[in-house]
Amino acid sequence: MSATLLEAIAEVPDRWWTAHAKCKGRTQLFFAPAGERPEARTRRESLARRYCAVCPVQAPCQAEARRNHEAGLWGGENEEERAEAGFAPRAITRRSVQVAVTERAKRSSAAS
Repeated sequence: MSATLLEAIAEVPDRWWTAHAKCKGRTQLFFAPAGERPEARTRRESLARRYCAVCPVQAPCQAEARRNHEAGLWGGENEEERAEAGFAPRAITRRSVQVAVTERAKRSSAAS
């Protein structure tokens, strides 16, 4: 990589990718409303994942969510999937996320 390109990359804000995200303006699809039923969540996340599947910035979006332990669906990954990968959200509000964290801990201790 040239020095000029590296300098240009260094000057780009960390969230440059948000300007190119397919989900822009559709946050209601990516974050659960209070009291959402499991069936409604499945439908909402299915639609959200369709946006992620064709999004040119899926990878940096997913990395941002993992780095910041975000809630919601980011980069095609929901809280449970991030928890299983070792990036649980800071506030675990759903039982399914707690189960994912517990299962990952069991696998890690069994591997040791």
